[in-house]
Amino acid sequence: MKTFCGMSLLSVLMVVGAACQPTVPAGGYHSSQLPLQSTGLDTAADDVGLEDGASGDLAAQGAGDDPVEQAEPVPVSQDELAAIAELEEFGAKLDFCDAGHARTVELVDSKITDEDLVIFGRLPNLESLEISGGSVTDAGLEHLGKLTGLQRLYLHDLPVTDAALGKLSKLTKLEVLSLKNTEITGKAVITLQPLRQLHVLNLAENRIDDEALTNLKPFKDLDTLVLQETDVTGAGFLALQPLKKLRVLNVRECDVNDPDLYHLVGLHELRMLYVRGCNVTKENIAEFKKEMTSLAVFMN
Repeated sequence: MKTFCGMSLLSVLMVVGAACQPTVPAGGYHSSQLPLQSTGLDTAADDVGLEDGASGDLAAQGAGDDPVEQAEPVPVSQDELAAIAELEEFGAKLDFCDAGHARTVELVDSKITDEDLVIFGRLPNLESLEISGGSVTDAGLEHLGKLTGLQRLYLHDLPVTDAALGKLSKLTKLEVLSLKNTEITGKAVITLQPLRQLHVLNLAENRIDDEALTNLKPFKDLDTLVLQETDVTGAGFLALQPLKKLRVLNVRECDVNDPDLYHLVGLHELRMLYVRGCNVTKENIAEFKKEMTSLAVFMN
């Protein structure tokens, strides 16, 4: 029997008085809190949690107040249990909230098909979904577009095209979208514009060009942008100026030269820039950082 934190699934389901709690931090995502899959980087990231000081604020609010009656947790239905069992047969890795509801699902190189994705509609508390590799195509996104509670979606190494991304437009709670190594092009950015609440966008290893960057303007809350191994050049950096909350930019293996870096001056929140495989020199980076004193530049 599958266990979670040393407990059997049956034990998890028998926990009384626990309820699923959202894992989005009170003030949204920051670059230090993002899942590794979203950044395209080689270093691990911290788990998502409340902002510093949040727990103290909650304690202060509770002092002297009448106790708040806790809502009874919604029990796990037989239909959800059956869906969990089906996903485990596909080799899925799942994480559960205290009440036993499936919260995250990860499928890597599985045999799941487009038709099978209807299973996810039976997981009412699903927050995060990763599908990497396998045979899921555009048709499968029809089912994913109905998961309106989804907060994080990772579609990697799949033959998904621009045409299907419009099916995700109703995912208004989505804050992390990772589309690494798919069949999308720069036109996909226009299709994704309804998802203006995104904090993380990973477009690595796709046919994304400088023109696509001009269509990122509506994403005012974007914190992390991954363009690794795309057709983007340093000239396209000028189009990033409207993204005033951008903190992390990954352009590894892109056509970026020393003078291009200065197009980033003015992005005052930018803290991490990844330029491995670009045509930049240590000497110029030292000069560039005089203009961007809070920025760390990683060449490795």
